[in-house]
Amino acid sequence: MKSMTANLTIEQEISNIFQYLTLYAGENMLVERENVKKGMSCKGAIAIKHRVIKQNADGEQTVDKVLVSRYAFYPSTYYPSRLGSVAIYGGNPVALCGQMRRSCTLFGHSIMSARVEYGRRPFLDVRFIP
Repeated sequence: MKSMTANLTIEQEISNIFQYLTLYAGENMLVERENVKKGMSCKGAIAIKHRVIKQNADGEQTVDKVLVSRYAFYPSTYYPSRLGSVAIYGGNPVALCGQMRRSCTLFGHSIMSARVEYGRRPFLDVRFIP
């Protein structure tokens, strides 16, 4: 993915990331933007889901969406109009943490830190260099 400029708003960056994830989504994968509750510090969220096509007893096909991963985007504490971090839910956060530390970039941003945190479920907290 091309490096993103500092002049983009958080909303523009999330839109670019959404387009990137949609472009490279695998077969039977669905990329969805999610609404965030007003008053929360999260500025946007993107979910990647696996489409599972099933056939019921009547022969009708139904589609289930199984969450694979979710990205929640937060502003920088230094520059609130810029993207500062992303929380990544799903998969194996410990393995993903190692990958992030080796790559040193995510979505065109240089990574300052990547660590696994534990809340209601474990997630990877990736902080970008301001």
